[in-house]
Amino acid sequence: MRDFAQKARECSTENAWNRLHIDLENVLAPQELAQLARYEQSAGPFIRTAKWLDKLRRLSPDVFDAPRCFQAEPLHANLTLYRGAPYARNRRLLFTFAGNAGRVMLPMPVFLQLFDPLAWDVLVVCKQRGQSYCDAALQDIAPAAAGLLDLAEYRSVACLGTSSGGFPAIVAALRIGAAVGVSVGGSPPPADRFAFPAGLGGSGSTRLVYVHGADFERDGVSAAILARHAPGEILAVPGVARHNVLAALIAEGTIGALLDSIGISGGG
Repeated sequence: MRDFAQKARECSTENAWNRLHIDLENVLAPQELAQLARYEQSAGPFIRTAKWLDKLRRLSPDVFDAPRCFQAEPLHANLTLYRGAPYARNRRLLFTFAGNAGRVMLPMPVFLQLFDPLAWDVLVVCKQRGQSYCDAALQDIAPAAAGLLDLAEYRSVACLGTSSGGFPAIVAALRIGAAVGVSVGGSPPPADRFAFPAGLGGSGSTRLVYVHGADFERDGVSAAILARHAPGEILAVPGVARHNVLAALIAEGTIGALLDSIGISGGG
């Protein structure tokens, strides 16, 4: 539970509670969240936490009723591996890049709940406070991650990034030869801080997909800019008029269809 009880006792303001809940939902695996919910019911009275948990339950009831079994394994200051079943055969690696809010558009337990731990490990890159994906250390994070993990043990690797993590996911996919690289609501980096790497073009072995809400013009423009530099498919999701495509689709119950269409099936 990541020292929840101690941290909860230290919360004396509404902002402190909000910060605690945000920090937790950015890192907890599904079974950790379910465990925290059981603890809250027995230990209370953490009324603010009960309200927060209710919001997450409405978003994804299965996180509490049948949580996926992923184990968090910190690899680096910016890298956490959520390991599924390490001895399962034919597993795939999902290499994700979080946006500025420290998440892949969804609370981490809700995002992980979309994937079968027998079929996937999920590696998450998250910027520390004050960092940018334009920083040299994070520009080289894909090769660094490949050095910390044995990519050969995976059947394939897919890269996915949201918001500010969209462009780094595309770069990572090309640099490590992933099967697919997906940007969801991604935007190009500031031209004065980070130029598109030389030779960043489409690869015959790497499928690139740029996802955005069809009715959210800003992200559509960004997808077109990215696709000009690294050619790939642009997928405009019908009926979505917001930046957070994944949250919109999970609310509609159609996120599985999106994952299937971009080659990242939750089941494997």
